[in-house]
Amino acid sequence: MSTLSLLKLSSICMETLTRDGFEILEETPRVDLEHEASGIGKDYVTPTLSSAASDFTHTSAVWLTLRQAGELRAIMGMRYDELGEEAVSDYWKRTYRRQYGAEVSNHPANLSSILGGNLVYMGDLFFHPDIRRSLSRLMSFVNLAHCLSFTKWKSAEYIYAFHHRRDVLRGKTDQYGFGNRLPGPQVWNDGPDYRSAHEYLAVLSRPDFLHRAQYYVLNPELIQHADQFSARP
Repeated sequence: MSTLSLLKLSSICMETLTRDGFEILEETPRVDLEHEASGIGKDYVTPTLSSAASDFTHTSAVWLTLRQAGELRAIMGMRYDELGEEAVSDYWKRTYRRQYGAEVSNHPANLSSILGGNLVYMGDLFFHPDIRRSLSRLMSFVNLAHCLSFTKWKSAEYIYAFHHRRDVLRGKTDQYGFGNRLPGPQVWNDGPDYRSAHEYLAVLSRPDFLHRAQYYVLNPELIQHADQFSARP
């Protein structure tokens, strides 16, 4: 039932996007795709998902894209890592030192109880300005990305992302499908401008998403017509 729910939710999301004329693609990480993203207004790709800063295999990372007439319209990156017994705080310290050339510290004491093991990092979500106003498209795209992550990497236990505080307060984290969030997951020392100690860690476990998938399969209109529902008092 769980796998079937993911397949059914994937179908709902894909039908919602294709009805608007989008082609949905699973694309391998590559520099030319990242350059293409800059053409729709995305001015950076995080080192965690950058082909120039990471050594990816065809099975360790993927980009989910939307295209119209071959032109890129939306993009989202996913990366799979098996941490084993390594604490996620130690993993971030070790990998960020190489990826960002910066140090992170002061992780919450309860971090290891929230996140660890086999992880999918999800980031660099970006919609072309012409299509970003539709909540239905956004929810379809991110839920499809969640389905792809948990079916492509069958051992994945969690999906996680980092969200700006302003986006959390605007309700974006809920729209992105994350119910569990933790403020201040790390402090940056000489990090890039787009990373901050005021970020939120957003976490989605496999069991939580399976519940969400079953809920949307029973209520597909909440995705298909999300814009209408969000406008109701």
